[in-house]
Amino acid sequence: MKRNHLFVVLVIGLALFGVLSQLVTNFTGFVKQLLYISLIISFVFMISYLLVKFLSNQPSEMKKYKQAAKQSNKKYNQPKKIRKQKEKSRIQPFRTHKNRSHFHVIDGKKK
Repeated sequence: MKRNHLFVVLVIGLALFGVLSQLVTNFTGFVKQLLYISLIISFVFMISYLLVKFLSNQPSEMKKYKQAAKQSNKKYNQPKKIRKQKEKSRIQPFRTHKNRSHFHVIDGKKK
């Protein structure tokens, strides 16, 4: 275990030494190299993202399936409503009088 730990520390130390020497001797080249590396990484990430997004058309089907399952659960797994019986009121409600019609039949002369 100590041997692996020593190896990791040695590799990190050499990498730091290389980066610092590159910064001191060729700063613009180092910045260009970092820019190129970041562009390549972002390009690869963008291509992989687009491939995953456009080649897998199953999410729309999965969305439809989930919506149908939710609708089915809503339809069949509803809690049963307890209907309360209304107590018959002993007091009679007020009787309303029907409004008289304003239309009148006019008897005219028939020929």
